[in-house]
Amino acid sequence: MRAVVFFLFLFFFGSLHAQIVYPFNPDSNSDSLIGSADLIDVLSSFGTMFEAESITLDEQPLEALLSTLIAEINELQGQVAALEAESLNADSVLALTWGKDFSGLDLQEFNFQEASLAYANFTQTNLSGSNLFEADCFKSEFNMCNLTGANLATANMFDSQMLGANLSNADCKLVYFGYADLSGATVEGADFEDSYLQNATMTCLVGCPINLPSPYACIPDDTCSEPDRFKIEAQ
Repeated sequence: MRAVVFFLFLFFFGSLHAQIVYPFNPDSNSDSLIGSADLIDVLSSFGTMFEAESITLDEQPLEALLSTLIAEINELQGQVAALEAESLNADSVLALTWGKDFSGLDLQEFNFQEASLAYANFTQTNLSGSNLFEADCFKSEFNMCNLTGANLATANMFDSQMLGANLSNADCKLVYFGYADLSGATVEGADFEDSYLQNATMTCLVGCPINLPSPYACIPDDTCSEPDRFKIEAQ
């Protein structure tokens, strides 16, 4: 992406360099020499108020052109993110490096089976119906992520951040949730059978799972500021 932006700048300024007009030029007669004639022209403005004018390129203010360029760069960044999402496949996912950013993407029903997703960012990502079976999501972020109906069975969610995530009807059997933070998550209808929940934060939850490992139970959370919320804790 940096290369695209760099070449865009080169093209933009390279194509317009001959039309640059500076607001102040001491070489008033454009003979490439600052001489007495130029000095007389400068002295003619002595004692007057100085108001800086914009540099113009092709008769357009530089500020306006830069604003247009920034908008075009932002649009290109959005197109690159969309293309990255479309180009994902099972092989490329398995080769992902740590810290991959998927935030805000629509990855509905995508296959992340056995993928290496440690430190990945899925904040506000649509993963509804996706397959994360045996995926390694060590210290990943799933805050406000839509995981409705997703298959997370046997996934490693150790120390992951899942604040406000929607796990309704998700398959979370045998998931390693140790030290994960599920505060405010929706877990109604999710299956937590035989999941590892030790040291996980599971407060202010929306709904309760259909299965929980012993000795955990889903009970009303009277400490939550939101009404009708639940918490999961060992009994």
